[in-house]
Amino acid sequence: MSTAIKTTPQLEAICQERYFDEIRKESYLAQKQFYQNEIIDKPEKYKDCCLKYIEYATQFLSKKERDFHSLQILFVEIKCRNFSRYLQ
Repeated sequence: MSTAIKTTPQLEAICQERYFDEIRKESYLAQKQFYQNEIIDKPEKYKDCCLKYIEYATQFLSKKERDFHSLQILFVEIKCRNFSRYLQ
């Protein structure tokens, strides 16, 4: 029986089950820093065109790391790639 990961859903399930706490911590910190430094601290860049960005950043920053319970809620995108074609 092969245990190779062949699909993105398989990879997502493994990451969710085994590595979620580490992924959540890094993703939360990176997103928090981005939203604070890029959007909240520079609202003039977004207030005329993209008020939704400011609203979302404010909502995100009001949450704690432990409020996120899945990769999807964190908007973490994981892709499974097939590299076998390069191994010839």
